[in-house]
Order: sequence, then C-alpha cells, then structure tokens
Amino acid sequence: MNACERYYAVAREQLEKIFTTQRAAIEQAAAWLGEALANGRWLYAFGTGHSHALAEEIFYRAGGLARGVPILDDLLMLHKEAIEATYLERREGYAAELFRQYPVERGDMLIVASNSGRNAVRGGLG
Repeated sequence: MNACERYYAVAREQLEKIFTTQRAAIEQAAAWLGEALANGRWLYAFGTGHSHALAEEIFYRAGGLARGVPILDDLLMLHKEAIEATYLERREGYAAELFRQYPVERGDMLIVASNSGRNAVRGGLG
C-alpha cells in the first residue's frame, strides 16, 4: 500500500469510528442548531490557535450561514505572536473577559473547537 492509499485507509477508519461512536451526539447537536436558527438565534464559534479556523469557516461565506458569528481574538491566534498566544490561552479568566464582547444568550449555539480540550480559555467558557 502506498502512502496515498494508507492515508485514505486511515482517514476512512477514523471517520467510521466517529460515525459509530459520536453519531447520536452529532445528531443531537444538529437538532439543537436547527432549533436555534429556526427561532432566530445565533451560532457562535470559537477556538484558539489553529482551532480558530472553525470560527472563520462559519463567517462571511458566499451562500453561507447568515447567523454565524465568529469569536475571534487576534491575541489568541498564531499570526501575531504565537508564544504570547500560547501563554494567553492558558490564563485563567481570559474567556470571561473575551465573552463580555459577545452577546451570547440562552437559546444561541456556541461551538468551541479545541485540539487538546484543556486550556484555560476553553475551560473558562462554562
């Protein structure tokens, strides 16, 4: 098996695992999102470092979702000061400061992308 075929096999294996273990959760999240949008609510998306790309994906796309709001903070992205962004995402309380700028309310959806799932900014959203 060459590298391309191996990559394809591994990707299919991972997608199958996600489908079989996470399908119910994905379908529930889709239902919540559909309900929120049908009720005129908003979809917010957030991530730090490379994970911020998800937030950008929902925003300002031709033919895309009009009620998508990215939560973007230049200081948490890597294009300015990568080392400083790493320190900032670990600072307790920064999420609360950041979210004061966004009017997320009950009934809105918030998607948080995280590679590790354990930095202080992500953890401070609850």
